[in-house]
Amino acid sequence: MNAVKHIMLIDDSDDDNYIHQRVITRADFADKVTVFNYTHQALEFLRVTPNSVVDIIFSRYQHAEDGWVRISGGVRTTPNAAACG
Repeated sequence: MNAVKHIMLIDDSDDDNYIHQRVITRADFADKVTVFNYTHQALEFLRVTPNSVVDIIFSRYQHAEDGWVRISGGVRTTPNAAACG
């Protein structure tokens, strides 16, 4: 049993999602890893499963206008957690 129960990964790259999920799983860092390719999918999941607590959300997206990749990781959604990243 881990301190981190549930991690959510959001990335449009299937390869990156696979690697990140595998690293987290093999390191036994979290009990559950949920993966989405798009933000709207993750938001829908959170909307329809309000009792699902996600401890950490890692999200990567590319800003289409300038081509820069911005990483926003480690946004904790538990009530007593501070945002980081």
